[in-house]
Amino acid sequence: MEQFVERAAHLAALVRAARSRKAFLGALSDFERMLTVTLDYPRGCFYREDLDALRALADNVVERIEARVDAHADRGAVEQRLVSTIYRIREEVEAMYARLGVDVAGNPSRNAGPTAVVSPSR
Repeated sequence: MEQFVERAAHLAALVRAARSRKAFLGALSDFERMLTVTLDYPRGCFYREDLDALRALADNVVERIEARVDAHADRGAVEQRLVSTIYRIREEVEAMYARLGVDVAGNPSRNAGPTAVVSPSR
């Protein structure tokens, strides 16, 4: 599935490189569709590393979307659409892990790294 991940990386790069609204939304749509296609593959087709790479790409795309929304570069309706896209991407990543049978602890669609140990309060 290395080629699949490479294609997804190419689409994520197009999202980052897009300058116009039309190019950005088109690249974003293509990337989102690429994530959706993973669910058409049989269980065991993707290795954990593949899914982790796709999740990292999705996180980068989400960061780019958030930066665009924070810049208020688009009309309100477009910003709402972009925020909805963030949620759909997160749902797709969660569905990939669930459907493709990769056993992970916690919520894989979040950038959850190990947390520091916090001492209990009194």
